[in-house]
Amino acid sequence: MTKEIKQKDKKRSKSVFGYKIWRMKKWFSSNAPSVILWSGLLLAAWAVSSIELELMPKILCGFSDTTINGLNRAFLALAYSYIAGAVIYGMTVKYPEYRKKQRIAPVIKAKAENLGILLSNMNTEFRNSNNPKLSDIDAVMALFTTQRWKERCSLPEHAICKNVTDGFIQDFREFRRVVDSFINDYKDILSTDQLMYLEAIRSSPLNQYFGTYEKSGKNYNYSDAFYEKIFPPLYKDLILIYYGLAMMCGVDLSKM
Repeated sequence: MTKEIKQKDKKRSKSVFGYKIWRMKKWFSSNAPSVILWSGLLLAAWAVSSIELELMPKILCGFSDTTINGLNRAFLALAYSYIAGAVIYGMTVKYPEYRKKQRIAPVIKAKAENLGILLSNMNTEFRNSNNPKLSDIDAVMALFTTQRWKERCSLPEHAICKNVTDGFIQDFREFRRVVDSFINDYKDILSTDQLMYLEAIRSSPLNQYFGTYEKSGKNYNYSDAFYEKIFPPLYKDLILIYYGLAMMCGVDLSKM
């Protein structure tokens, strides 16, 4: 038993390490221009402060004074040109991008809140008088004990569904469609963390399971015990991933 636990811990450590490496690569690929820009600015600031202002020690070398003066003039010219170019780049490219993200932030938040509503809609067939918030995951999970998966749908919008399972899957299809649209429409504006959570939602175990489920010919004639064993745990995992997205988008989970 101890050996099995150690093996699981080893696998978990590898997966966490791989995730951290992936996130570092993702961050650098999206922030490489900024890293290069700031590195160049530091070098330019060092050249100005050491040569022009004499606030920092200069690099000692054995060149003649004429050669050193010429190199200093060249370094200063390059430094001032780089600083001027960085200022222009910041004012014409980076600042407009920042302003655009600030303006679009409320839209991103509203989109994330809408995803929470759609995610919550997946359990409406199981509600009676109780309507728990999505943030109360224990109460949401308790809903799945109130109704059987093969019962007839009671909601008018699910009139074409043959049972509760069909309604659950139909709501998930709509949720998945909105997630895909969210990523495609805002991928150039979303932060790395926001995109990471959206991609995690899109590739969640529930999404993968439904993909296989639909390819199997939509054979929904399994027992209630089968549905109870498969769907609620995968739905819970999906909610937990959404919690991360909501926090990254500034959504108040206590109101969801």
